[in-house]
Amino acid sequence: MTWRTPSCETGCPGAYVEALARLKNDAVFSSVVLPEDAVLVSADTVVVLPDSEDFPHPLGKPKSVEAAEAMIRALSGRRHEVVTGVMIRDTASGESVVFHEGTEVEFRPLSEAEIRETSRDVEMCRDVRYRDPLERVPADVD
Repeated sequence: MTWRTPSCETGCPGAYVEALARLKNDAVFSSVVLPEDAVLVSADTVVVLPDSEDFPHPLGKPKSVEAAEAMIRALSGRRHEVVTGVMIRDTASGESVVFHEGTEVEFRPLSEAEIRETSRDVEMCRDVRYRDPLERVPADVD
């Protein structure tokens, strides 16, 4: 399957995460043998930092610890929106529903030491049993 990442401009995070959830659901549905009566659920989430010149689009997964620190620094002491898109497919009927939900979150101000510590925690999460948390999924955000 070829991934065609939808693009997103400021103001459309709901449609964007719905498209990503649909891509993931379609990829699994077309490549995995599922029971006839399965329910397939997929989701994707982005963080939107309103009125940010540094991050005018939804935040993607950071490519490096430095990028993660920059994102955490931008979120520190500010409100932002977390938007999740979901697709639910009934494999028996072929019916599906796609929707999104957003939640406003506020970070307390973080010190530079807390930001660096968080970055070290991310670095410590890397484990051969699990995917690298900084690695981008095929449907990534640039």
